[in-house]
Amino acid sequence: GFSERLGPVAVAQGGQSFLGQQMGQPAAMSAMTADIVDSEVQKLVETAYRRAKDLTQTNIKALHAIANALLDKETIDGEECAKIIADCEAQMYNKADAPGVTIPYQVAGSV
Repeated sequence: GFSERLGPVAVAQGGQSFLGQQMGQPAAMSAMTADIVDSEVQKLVETAYRRAKDLTQTNIKALHAIANALLDKETIDGEECAKIIADCEAQMYNKADAPGVTIPYQVAGSV
């Protein structure tokens, strides 16, 4: 499903429109549905941002260790990367969200 609010739906939009190509054709979805989709997409993007930021802040030691290894060697393989992560005791990210993490450039009233 798309989200709990929309349920199991597929939303499709036509390709690029030029010179009024879509004029006179029925809309694929109502304006209200489009607003809900926009709102749900915004929530998904903001949640992903907060989770990514929280994950990097929580495991900053591993991030720096990997960066230093890359500066030294230019490339590392998956095994070496996994060893660095294990040595730094990085935490798996199992949180649902991190609502306390701020999102830059957020439009007032959007959440």
